[in-house]
Amino acid sequence: MYEMFGSHFFKYFKKHGYDKMIYTLGQDLKKFIQNLDSLHDYLQIDNKSMVPPSFSCNYEDSGEFILHYYSARAGLESWIKGMLTTVAKEIFSTEIQLKVMDIDTDFPPESRYQTHVRILISFASHSSLAASLDDFVQPCYPSKSLITVKSFVRYFPYHIIFDSLLFIKQSGAAIQSVCQTLRFKDSVVKLTEVCELVNPPVNFSSHYIKRFLNSSFTLRLKRSIEDDCTESSLLIKGKGWGGRCVSRESSLLINGQMIFMEDTNLFLFVCSPRVMTLSEMMEKNIFMSDLPLYDVTRELLQVNQQRLAEIEISKHMDEMTNEMKKMTAELEDEKKKTHTLLSQMLPSKVAKQLLEGKRVAAGERTRDIPSVSPFCWTAASGGAILTSAEKYEICTILFSDIVTFTDIASQCTPMNIVDMLNNLYSLFDKATEVNKVYKVETIGDAYMVVGGVPERTDQHAHFVSEQAMDMIEASCRVASPVTNLPLQIRVGMHTGPTVAGVVGDKMPRFCLFGDTVNVASRMESHGVPSRIHVSPTTYKVLTEKCADKGYKFEGRGEINIKGKGLMSTYFLLGHAKRTLKAAPRTPSLAKRSASAAASSGAVKVANGAAPSEGRHRLSDPVFEKDETGTPPPESADPGHRQQAGAANGLQFRKAPQTATCRLL
Repeated sequence: MYEMFGSHFFKYFKKHGYDKMIYTLGQDLKKFIQNLDSLHDYLQIDNKSMVPPSFSCNYEDSGEFILHYYSARAGLESWIKGMLTTVAKEIFSTEIQLKVMDIDTDFPPESRYQTHVRILISFASHSSLAASLDDFVQPCYPSKSLITVKSFVRYFPYHIIFDSLLFIKQSGAAIQSVCQTLRFKDSVVKLTEVCELVNPPVNFSSHYIKRFLNSSFTLRLKRSIEDDCTESSLLIKGKGWGGRCVSRESSLLINGQMIFMEDTNLFLFVCSPRVMTLSEMMEKNIFMSDLPLYDVTRELLQVNQQRLAEIEISKHMDEMTNEMKKMTAELEDEKKKTHTLLSQMLPSKVAKQLLEGKRVAAGERTRDIPSVSPFCWTAASGGAILTSAEKYEICTILFSDIVTFTDIASQCTPMNIVDMLNNLYSLFDKATEVNKVYKVETIGDAYMVVGGVPERTDQHAHFVSEQAMDMIEASCRVASPVTNLPLQIRVGMHTGPTVAGVVGDKMPRFCLFGDTVNVASRMESHGVPSRIHVSPTTYKVLTEKCADKGYKFEGRGEINIKGKGLMSTYFLLGHAKRTLKAAPRTPSLAKRSASAAASSGAVKVANGAAPSEGRHRLSDPVFEKDETGTPPPESADPGHRQQAGAANGLQFRKAPQTATCRLL
């Protein structure tokens, strides 16, 4: 499995822009392996935390070709076998066999390498090992060196020559300017006294230097103890940015190649300052003039500086892109919140049009609007509305109100009323989502629902009927703050045409207009507690178009509907799969108060605003109904009606004598 992964990794690496670098690493497999460390050094520039492996190869005395693999992670030798097998086949067109000879894990804890694997490489053909110039060209050597030691030290300022015991024999001028102890001819200085080995992470000895000759070496020049700050070994040529001392973190790093000279049994370290950016040069007190003209570090610094600038711009662009994405996501969240909030106030279709900047309401302001709902029109105040843009041929409208709400409100605090209405309306609102009806508005204890608007449907009467039964049953779960008994509501329904639209520019509201709204309101005001009072039109729709539901009704007979005359109405009892469940009736607070007043021979007359039960009627003297919903007997004589009401234990109030429909 690991061998397959190593083979795939090489192909992936080559496919993603590193193919030219791979093909130019070496003329043959041996030099390819020996230069793998330089490839890892390049990759480490952008990944400082990477701990790269190290590769070297040599011929043993037995003539076997051995690969030495050092790594900080154990168990990856199979991965190396798969990768090198693929390299030999695809780059050098040769077949090789790799065999793990032994694995050494005896490393000190501070070492970055934790495993050393020796791998035997067997070639099917040795042609891949005979591609270097040394195999074909024999160079010409002069009889003696034509460069003096003085010239060599001056013109190659960054070099160190040392023996197998690491005693320094010669060093370049730039190295001596940093390590002043090297300026004395007779001084005996070991390399370990003036330098620390940074890379590769092995013991600083000639044995390991020979083993890692194919790796690039990085040394940190130490500060001499006897030097003072003004002539510190860490000052470059005694000058710098203000001539300041350089800390260990900013001390000079030199990077280069270790060469073992077999004829003299000495090591030559050819190096140059390891600086990657101009900022790093300033930190280390290095100038361009300190670098030889032939040193490619000059060009690399300039190219890298341009690269860093491009990376910084790209990073800045990425940050801006991420910030824009974040802001876009936040904007989308806010738009969703706005849409959700607006959809709770207006129909989804209308809310979407408003969010798109479209004008929803259309029409002219007018005063001559026949049969307008009292919820939206005030004739006495001379108000004006916008005529709606959409007409609905048929829909079903529901009104409900709380029985004895006026008496409850007069005997408890406003906060109790708010809590009671909130608990009740929350249950009603949940039911609207289940029954697919639209909540138009609530004013005081009045709750208005419509089916078939704004989304047209043939099942509007059925949906509103289900909503009505849910509301009756939900009211039983909310207690009156006065009596602590379940609330009772009256529900009225009517079916017919209507016109709907958004009214106003500030705080726009989706309103319904037409006589259907008025009749539905009358059904509620003439209703009975805990009963669903429906008009003959709704009765016909439920029995004919929803015949499969098996709706059940109780006929109420003909009653006098204000503004409509006699009308045969019905009470909805349920359908084949559901029977209306309501709380038992309890005497109203008004009736109990009226009975107490009648027993003492007093008749209470209240002048002022009409009670909630009569708020939809014109302002003739308004009487509170008894619990059966039967209004007092009609009479042209207000006094006669007053006496009749008192005789039946009722209290009544006289509304202001203005012919107007009052807003809720």
